[in-house]
Amino acid sequence: MNISVTQKNGQLVVNASVNSNTDQKDSVYTRHVLDYLNKNGYKPGKCLKEDRACNRNNKMSGQWIFELDKPSKSVVSSNRAKRTKKSSA
Repeated sequence: MNISVTQKNGQLVVNASVNSNTDQKDSVYTRHVLDYLNKNGYKPGKCLKEDRACNRNNKMSGQWIFELDKPSKSVVSSNRAKRTKKSSA
């Protein structure tokens, strides 16, 4: 299985192909693409285009398109000093 990933216009475009020179079934589905993206440090969002590839039919390659997951807004925590009453002596 060969997978290539490109980023453009806020999207991840994934092209995958399977090996036709094998006696074993070789296939690529969306779950395989998602596993590959996550293991390689990509943050895929919603799947915009789904595909599949399998060496048992004439569909040897496929293309998937995902939105790039937007980083969540960081929460700014305030480190306020707590006020304490001064004891009168």
